[in-house]
Amino acid sequence: MSRPSGRRDETTPPDGDALRGAVRPRARLPGRRPSRRRVEVDGVDASLQPLIDRAITDLADRVGVPPDEVVVEAAASVTWSDSSCGCPQPDRSYAQGPVDGAYVRLRAGGRVFHFHGGGGRPIFLCDG
Repeated sequence: MSRPSGRRDETTPPDGDALRGAVRPRARLPGRRPSRRRVEVDGVDASLQPLIDRAITDLADRVGVPPDEVVVEAAASVTWSDSSCGCPQPDRSYAQGPVDGAYVRLRAGGRVFHFHGGGGRPIFLCDG
């Protein structure tokens, strides 16, 4: 009489207990946009004034308010974890590794707007 080896071959499904502990990757839903990277920044780095001015001009044009009605809440140099600069787009791949950049948070028309930049990319609105 042969004893079971304790191993299962590729064609034998696992028993129910084995499935309980299995970790499965979450399926990527079509059309679902990856989240904007949350940035915790306080204060305004005055050395970023040229980038801040570009972000203010861009936002004022988008929202239709005078630039002097745009409030700068925060601006800082940051290091992003990849070339998405904290604002990944669906169905795009990004070079992995640290990317020096900038983050600017503005308020206009009762809403908060996040601008990201880095890795040679000019500052841009991250609306995710």
